Amino acid sequence: SKNTIKKEFYHLVASKCSEEFKTQLWLQGVIEEVPFEFVTKIFLNKDTQTEKRISILCKLQSENQIELLKLYSIEYDFEKTFSLLEGLVKKENSLSYYFKLSESLFDADFWNNKKCNDLINLFNDYVTELV
Repeated sequence: SKNTIKKEFYHLVASKCSEEFKTQLWLQGVIEEVPFEFVTKIFLNKDTQTEKRISILCKLQSENQIELLKLYSIEYDFEKTFSLLEGLVKKENSLSYYFKLSESLFDADFWNNKKCNDLINLFNDYVTELV
């Protein structure tokens, strides 16, 4: 069938392409998985746009998200990392452009039933351990 041929074609392309293109195919949902080191390399690249970083975080499980955020905070700084988290929270919860993470960071009522709550707590714990 058409889907089987399409899937085989994508696997063939993925097996022959560069790390960056493989990661792009993964982000677009064309291939199912990509090695975490490829994702990390793209995520930490200084030329990677914020929206792409947020898209990468959206596709990962919590343990990989927190790992990338820790590496990002080491490479850049906590302020940029919280800004990235703010963008992720906005996207995942369809919040307005004017949402500020700093205003709701410790508001337990706000975080009820919100996506990224666990990630925010994990990253806050990480920052607290370092301080």
